[in-house]
Amino acid sequence: MALSTTTFSVSTAKSFSLVGDVYTNTHLDNKNLQPYPAIILCHGLVQTRQSKSLQVIIEAIANTSGLEDLRIITFDFQGCGESGGETSYGNYNEEAENLETIIRFAKNNLNFRIIGTLGHSKGAAVVLLHAATYLDSTLPLVINVSARFDHSETPVDRFTSEMMTSLNEKGSFILTYDSNSKPYIITAEDMRARNSLDMTVVKNIKNSTKVLTVHGDADNVCPVKGAYEYDRLLGDRHKLVIVKNAGHRWCQTSAEIEELGQTVVGWIKENWQWAIENA
Repeated sequence: MALSTTTFSVSTAKSFSLVGDVYTNTHLDNKNLQPYPAIILCHGLVQTRQSKSLQVIIEAIANTSGLEDLRIITFDFQGCGESGGETSYGNYNEEAENLETIIRFAKNNLNFRIIGTLGHSKGAAVVLLHAATYLDSTLPLVINVSARFDHSETPVDRFTSEMMTSLNEKGSFILTYDSNSKPYIITAEDMRARNSLDMTVVKNIKNSTKVLTVHGDADNVCPVKGAYEYDRLLGDRHKLVIVKNAGHRWCQTSAEIEELGQTVVGWIKENWQWAIENA
């Protein structure tokens, strides 16, 4: 399927703009499905809407028969990519607010019916928080790809001893993932906010929402045991898929790329008619 991309900008109530893209099939235009069904994809920590993990999903949807009419929306969270505002290590609730802004814009300005949200890593925690918090914006489908459950835990290799010394002595440190990324300042306040995040709130997600969790059993960033906690809390409305030998980023091997794509699009197709009717 060939896709065209349209970039948009949304002004927020906090005086900054969020920038995103809409991916649309260029060959098919089913008038019977107006307003058009759409899914919103959310990136992870210090990533952007161009993240490789999201591109895996976009490509899988684009190449799946039966999903030709599905619009795909990606956007940069505040302080990331081309969006304005500031980001921080523990601003999950602010990012959930960003997502709500995008949902309302897509419904009111783009004439889309949002059938679901998908997030990877931090973005996955955000889509779960959004579904548990913005109950008036209940969506039929929520897809969690590799979300952390226990945020009081931090990967032992994420921060260097020098970073932690700076945090203890100066109250902050700078985390730079690569030469092209913005300096990312982590403060003691950010760390406390992040470590106190309670993901048991997912039990508040409405029963009318179906949730898919996809997690790799070789994930060394967000432990796979968290996926089982989500399964326990969400019960019958939840489907859990653990992918053998898959890591956190889902772009290292062709096997994990294929498995992630097939799992996500298969579940969307399985619930397609139900999602259309309930969006």
